[in-house]
Amino acid sequence: MVWDPSQTRVTVFDGGGAFIRQFPDASLADGSPASGWKLSCNGQGFTAFTRRRMPAHPGAEGPLRLDLEVTVGRAGSMLGRVGPFPGDEFYFMDGMLAPRPLGLTTSVVLGADRMYLGVPDQPTIRVLSLEGRPMGSFPVPHPRRPLTDSMRDRFVDARARASSNEGATRRFYARIEFPDALPAFDGMVVDGSGNLWIRAYQATPDGPARWSVHNPQGAPLAIALLPPRFTLFQVDSDDLIGVERGDFDVESVVVYRLDR
Repeated sequence: MVWDPSQTRVTVFDGGGAFIRQFPDASLADGSPASGWKLSCNGQGFTAFTRRRMPAHPGAEGPLRLDLEVTVGRAGSMLGRVGPFPGDEFYFMDGMLAPRPLGLTTSVVLGADRMYLGVPDQPTIRVLSLEGRPMGSFPVPHPRRPLTDSMRDRFVDARARASSNEGATRRFYARIEFPDALPAFDGMVVDGSGNLWIRAYQATPDGPARWSVHNPQGAPLAIALLPPRFTLFQVDSDDLIGVERGDFDVESVVVYRLDR
C-alpha cells in the first residue's frame, strides 16, 4: 500500500508492483481539523490512519505536542476511531513546524485482529480491537533515559557533519530547547506470526538497534539486535525487510535472513 497524504488516497499494488486498486482516505472525509500523518496496515486489508490535530496557530516558539486520533478502515470504509491521545512532539520556530529533535514519537500498528498504541512517555502499550475497544495493556519494555550533555553533543555533531552547511546547522541546534529525557522507544512492527517488535530509542545510529519481541498479549519472547542505519518495516517468517542508509545517506531496500 502507498499512501499519498496530499491527495488523501491509498493505492494498492501486488508483490510485483502491478496496480490493484485505489481508494480515498475515509478518515479525512468528515472535515475535522486534522491532517493525515501516518499509515499502518495489516495482511487482512485493514488500514489505520493516524491524524494530527492541528492548532489554528502554534503560539510562542518552542516545543509543541499535537494530539492524535486513529481511524481504522478497510477499502475506504471506516470501522472504528480512537482518540484523541498524546501524539508526536514538534518544534515551532521561524514560522515553521517540524519534528522536535530527540522528541517523542507515538506509534500505532495493526495486527490481524488488534491495534497496538504506544506513547513513549506513558508506562504501557495499549492493546485495542480494530473497532477501538480496549483489550488490555502491558508495560513498555524499554526505560526512558535522561538526556545528557554528551548525548546531545553527539547528536548535534552527527547532524552537523551530515549537513551541507555545518555552521548553520550548529547555530540552528543552539537555539533548540532539547527535552530532559530520551523517548523510551520510537517504532513498532507486527510480524507475520502476530508478534510485536518494539525498537528502543537511539539518539544516534552508532550501534546496533535493539528490538524487543513480544507475543500478542505482551509477554517477552526475544531480543533482536539489528544493524545500525537499518530501519525495519516488515518481518516475515524468515526475512527482515527494511531500508538501510549507506554513504551520503543513500537509501536501499535490504532483506536480512532471520535466524530464530
